[in-house]
Amino acid sequence: MAKSLTPRTINALKPNGKRQEVRFSDSSGLLIRMGATGDMSWNFKRKIKGANFRATLGPVLSTADGKVDPVNVENANIWAAEMRKLSSEGVNLAQVKRETREAPSMEHLWTDFLQSNRFYEKALSSQKGDTRTWHDHIEPHFKSFKVENVDRAEVKTFLDATFIKVKQRKNSTNGRRVNDVRALLSTMFTEAISLGYVDVNPVSAVRPRKIAPRDKFQMTEAQRKTVLSEAYGHSEEMGLIIEIAMTTGLRKANILQAQWEEIGDGVWTISGAKMKGNQQHSVVLAEGVKGRLEDWRRRLGIVNSEGDLGQINRAKGFLFPSTSPKYEKGRRDANKKALPEWERPCRASIKTAWRKICKRSGIKGLRFHDLRHDYGTSLARAGMTLHNLQNRMAHKDARTTQHYINVATMDAQSDLVDARAASLSDVVEEDKASSDTSVVKLRP
Repeated sequence: MAKSLTPRTINALKPNGKRQEVRFSDSSGLLIRMGATGDMSWNFKRKIKGANFRATLGPVLSTADGKVDPVNVENANIWAAEMRKLSSEGVNLAQVKRETREAPSMEHLWTDFLQSNRFYEKALSSQKGDTRTWHDHIEPHFKSFKVENVDRAEVKTFLDATFIKVKQRKNSTNGRRVNDVRALLSTMFTEAISLGYVDVNPVSAVRPRKIAPRDKFQMTEAQRKTVLSEAYGHSEEMGLIIEIAMTTGLRKANILQAQWEEIGDGVWTISGAKMKGNQQHSVVLAEGVKGRLEDWRRRLGIVNSEGDLGQINRAKGFLFPSTSPKYEKGRRDANKKALPEWERPCRASIKTAWRKICKRSGIKGLRFHDLRHDYGTSLARAGMTLHNLQNRMAHKDARTTQHYINVATMDAQSDLVDARAASLSDVVEEDKASSDTSVVKLRP
């Protein structure tokens, strides 16, 4: 519901943990964008000739006592009135915006993208992936470029160079990583168009690389048992992580980000913000996993800033908190305090532990994500319906789930063909054994 534009109204606005837009009934087009933490900025948004136009004036300013500055409110209202006047006269506001402000750089565009709904609507793991992609690949090349100066030729040159760099570093010709870089760059330019920085997306003219589908590792029952045994042999933590993956099919990021508050009565409820498909997902934990998780919940842990160990019945925090030395009490620095585990972030990586487990298991080429594929394929082989399997795997698109059904069907058909061939081979061998093969008669 639109509100009246007054300092009192703005002071009463409260953050709700999500990005929100507040419109005003007495100032058409003017709105305040409030971030999840309460930061606010003045924006103008209006549909002009069928296209959305948005412009930003700047942050909502406050006085020394933390209240909204009335002068800033009045200036924003004057600015919005001028924007309405220009649009009513048929002036191209996007062109005016580009001409009256300094041409934004790619670094500025990245900052704008971080504040956009395109970024906030992504799952947390995707947000982290985009941030790594920007810092590892896009920023080193494009940081100082003006957005309007990036063209198709520059994008193609950059993606070709990125492909070579990834190939040399990972000894792989797979173009999947380069396509991820291209996808983020394209999304950033889509945001640039909506902000009026440019009129066309230069990335759309560069085709993504063709990539072969990944080979999915098919595990045997013996291999599953070996991997799980080696995981518990490595540590109770890794054993639990891998057992949860094998019995739920959840992604690694979901497991590492699991919190005690999400688990109740053996049901683990994951919010849509943490899921790849942005949809809430509930998982019923196996009885054995529930019991081992309860033992893990009551294990000894750091209970204070002095680093003392004690019995904890954990009700909050991550299931697998970080064990980084930076959260431990300093041995040489007496001023450095320990951080109780329920205040720590989740464990960031299990890469080293996973490599050791695979090596001890004698299995090459097994990726953690293959545990998810193995789970889905096993359920499909057991005859689970497409709809039920889609719910179990938390797939947004049924076509993704159909792949598991197809693999299971092909495996069953292959087993049938092999069994038939073996049966016929036995008949041939029996005939050979019962006949005299020393003389071969030829037909005339």
